[in-house]
Amino acid sequence: MGLLHTKRKKGMKPYQDKDWLYQKYWGENLSTYKIGKLCNIDHQTIYYWIKKFEIKVRTQKESILRKESHPNWGKKFSLERRLKLSKALSGKNHPNYGKCLSKKTREKIGNTLKLKSPRGEKSPSWKGGKTINNNYSFVYCPDHPNSRNTGYILEGRLIAEKTLGRYLKSNEVVHHINFNSLDIRNENLLICTKSYHSWLHQKILLLELRNYFKSLKGGLNEKIQKSSR
Repeated sequence: MGLLHTKRKKGMKPYQDKDWLYQKYWGENLSTYKIGKLCNIDHQTIYYWIKKFEIKVRTQKESILRKESHPNWGKKFSLERRLKLSKALSGKNHPNYGKCLSKKTREKIGNTLKLKSPRGEKSPSWKGGKTINNNYSFVYCPDHPNSRNTGYILEGRLIAEKTLGRYLKSNEVVHHINFNSLDIRNENLLICTKSYHSWLHQKILLLELRNYFKSLKGGLNEKIQKSSR
């Protein structure tokens, strides 16, 4: 569908004409940078008028496919120039350094990153919603209130919650009785507080050390007795 031609008013800038701007942006496929260069103004001003005229903006995919639209496309910077640019935008020199972003802004950035990196069944690394990490079994459950940022949660924790009929508290953990973290049978799971879990592991470690030294001492006594004969 074409645009209605409107006669440009006297003193009006070219980019303030909807027909002219549409032709440059979509007809000639120019970027906002190049249109701004033609009009000797900043590209953000061009973008402002595109939004004002409700002209469809290119998607990220369409922009990526048009790499030549970037103002630095094709330019080769020297190593000194690249280091200078990197230093100019690092640490305190970064435009966002020290800024405290609002919750709304952080959520907006997070949603944008989620769109760029598909998760769940849409992810290219999808393995049916179950994965093993650090010898622990995780299940994809994004709707769970205690799931991680990736949407996964410990499978043993889910089984314990199903048995109890409630969500585990923040100070509750699941202990594997036989120390096999992949054994998630009900009879192998013990629900306890974090403090008790830490105490339990310390006691078990001391017991194992005690048994180890006892066996070692017994072995040494046998060797001494044999050598004395």
